[in-house]
Amino acid sequence: MTERRAYVLLLVVIAFWAGNFPFSKLGLGEMPPTTITAIRAVLAGALFSVLAIWRVPLGRPLDARDMVVCTVLGLTGLVGNTTVWYWGLTYTTPLNAGSLARRPRSSLRSPRGWCSAIA
Repeated sequence: MTERRAYVLLLVVIAFWAGNFPFSKLGLGEMPPTTITAIRAVLAGALFSVLAIWRVPLGRPLDARDMVVCTVLGLTGLVGNTTVWYWGLTYTTPLNAGSLARRPRSSLRSPRGWCSAIA
């Protein structure tokens, strides 16, 4: 990979991440958080399943244990987290949501961190 391509890909990632907040807020004006989460989960699941099979073949068939792990990670990491995030976004602005998302997780673990996150 060339240095130029790496920087272009980095800019694409930044654009997707930064666009997530305002476009999500626009979507929340049209649909409830659970609907947006369901659409996002279906699209992401399909896309990443195809990418995983195409780019990283496992070399063995998936068993029941693998399916359970993927289901639990998908429900907690994608569905649960995204639903709570969208519900929170309904009560704030995209700028505030982006500011809180950038804060280190440790700043939200103490009452002092809570006050600095609100300020």
